[in-house]
Amino acid sequence: MKNKFISTLLLLTACFGLHADDEFCEPVCLPTVREGFYVGALGGVNFQENASTEYFGYKVKAKWKPGYLAGGNFGYKFNNGMRLEGEVSYRRNNSNSISVNGVTIDNFKSVNDTLSYLFNTYYDIDTATDFTPYVGVGVGYVTGYGRSEVSGSSSLFSLKDNRDGLCWQAIAGVSYNLMCNTELSLDYRFFQAHEEFNEHAIALGLKYFFY
Repeated sequence: MKNKFISTLLLLTACFGLHADDEFCEPVCLPTVREGFYVGALGGVNFQENASTEYFGYKVKAKWKPGYLAGGNFGYKFNNGMRLEGEVSYRRNNSNSISVNGVTIDNFKSVNDTLSYLFNTYYDIDTATDFTPYVGVGVGYVTGYGRSEVSGSSSLFSLKDNRDGLCWQAIAGVSYNLMCNTELSLDYRFFQAHEEFNEHAIALGLKYFFY
């Protein structure tokens, strides 16, 4: 920490001392001395794994289309590479097809919606460049539902399934310094709300730091 502080003073002296007569002195951006609060937003593609469940003795298997993920976060970044963060995110996927006891059902429509509240812990890997790889893990609570409908000429089947409960996620990605206090990130997220509902997401994020 002492060496980093001395280096910062030397660079600031070079800027404001040697170029005192200049009309403009370019500010120094030092990622190694960053620490503070940040806010951010994220969004991307969400993939839900195909799942088999049992309802009233019938074995139901669903295949899901790619959906989307959107959310926001607020956290604090430490000088040692650790970050603590609160996240709220929404996921939505529609089903591609369904089969009951091996028989495919036509005119099927299903949707899975979840709203999650997570506490995340990250570790940023310092590379001394504008690129910073990171890994993270989060735990929290999810609310939502699954809704399924099968319609025909003379019948309608409708089923709603509660999705409330504990959830967790694992994260790995890389961020890029757009400016001294703004980062763009790309990451992979594995999310699990129930044993039969595993989800994978590729998300872009944007963070603003209050340095």
